[in-house]
Amino acid sequence: MENSNGKKTLGRRKIPMRKIEKKSSLQVAFTKRRGGLFRKATELSILCGAEVAILVQSPAQKLYAFGHPSVAALIDRIDPIEAAMKMLEAEKRRSTEKEIKGGDQAAFSSNQVKINDHIIPTYTLDQIWGRD
Repeated sequence: MENSNGKKTLGRRKIPMRKIEKKSSLQVAFTKRRGGLFRKATELSILCGAEVAILVQSPAQKLYAFGHPSVAALIDRIDPIEAAMKMLEAEKRRSTEKEIKGGDQAAFSSNQVKINDHIIPTYTLDQIWGRD
């Protein structure tokens, strides 16, 4: 493959999915992929009318944010105490439903994650914001 200067380049290649060890290459890859992620979020918000907030921490420990309409506007909608209460209520409902269905079962649903033999409930943003 040749670029406009007639110089041979490697072009686009598939790279293995493993951590990049060389710090300069890592920073370049992070910057390009962060830009791509933010572009996709912009497209999602424009095409679908979605409200998007993304926080990314770089390998150099810098925090980058993207939001539409803004990160602050989306985060301000979440009242932490209200969200926690709703999560507890939802967990109580699930516990009651499990007891009705046949007691404490070893299986867990798709809205739960098992980590080190602990079943942890997960929530969508709609559940947290009360838009079930």
